Amino acid sequence: MPDCQLESTDDGMWWCPVCHRHLQKRGDAAPRRNCLTYKSKRSRGLGDTIAKVMAAVGIKPCGGCNKRKEALNRWFPYKGEEAADLTPVHFTTPMDVVYPLASGRHGRKVLGSNWDDNELRYSLRSLEENFPNMGRVYVVTEILPKWLKNVVHLQAKDVHTRNKDANLIDKVLLACRSGVSQTFLRLSDDQCLLQPWDGLDVWHMGSADVNKRGKWWRRCQRTCNYLKAQGRPVLYYDCHCPFPVDRDTFIQVAEAAPYQEPPGMSINTLYFNSIDIPRVRMNGQKVAFHSPAGPKKIRRLSEGKLFLGYSERGTNKSMRRFLRRRFPVKSRFES
Repeated sequence: MPDCQLESTDDGMWWCPVCHRHLQKRGDAAPRRNCLTYKSKRSRGLGDTIAKVMAAVGIKPCGGCNKRKEALNRWFPYKGEEAADLTPVHFTTPMDVVYPLASGRHGRKVLGSNWDDNELRYSLRSLEENFPNMGRVYVVTEILPKWLKNVVHLQAKDVHTRNKDANLIDKVLLACRSGVSQTFLRLSDDQCLLQPWDGLDVWHMGSADVNKRGKWWRRCQRTCNYLKAQGRPVLYYDCHCPFPVDRDTFIQVAEAAPYQEPPGMSINTLYFNSIDIPRVRMNGQKVAFHSPAGPKKIRRLSEGKLFLGYSERGTNKSMRRFLRRRFPVKSRFES
């Protein structure tokens, strides 16, 4: 994998003209970093290889291309070492990033960060390191952290007191109507990229039509009932990791759905089941910490993963230390 050909910029940064990566300048000697124009990704079969060659020469896939890819993968699957592949990926169109963040109060409960907004800090650092085609960053919330800069701030309050996903959908709709790129990346502040990624993959976690108790699963079941009435699949896409979203299609899907009515609808399960995309099951791309874990466990489970997610309970001292050591360099979004 070639190194970035870093050049010094006037604003005190190193910049690679090939993959457009930015790094904080900490001395006269340029650091050595793998150029993110290349990514290592395991091909499942002949269809993946053909798709990568088409992407490398600038041919955009259509619905028929995706069907052909899946068919070729089934007919000519790779095994063992034959699956290893190193394919050039050319990032041409910047993809904006949207963070819909909670803020304010609901009764006695304070919404938002429980770590002085450092979740957003390390999420942005991870994107700057591993998401080279990142465009503008939209933060949709009531009040920005004091240290945050170089973002588009869209002010929005959490008006639905018992419908978290309705607040999320409202905020994403606001970004869609405020000039965000046609395809954008939506994620939460407690999600990080651990490896280079082009932002084009979408995975599900099996059926969403399950019989479980709790407010979240009532919301998910209502989403499934709505999707089944529309003749759509009912796969679980609320995987708590970044996903690409098409601006115009999201507006159409959200405006047609009664998501504001209690108990609400699950944002990703609603959107991705409502559109025609290849249905690919998640298989080890993500690690999530929903309870406190020690430093060795965090390092071990995060090894080789693409995404890292964590909840409020998982944000213990070990997780905070891991993120500080994993992403030590300031991003251009920090003062």
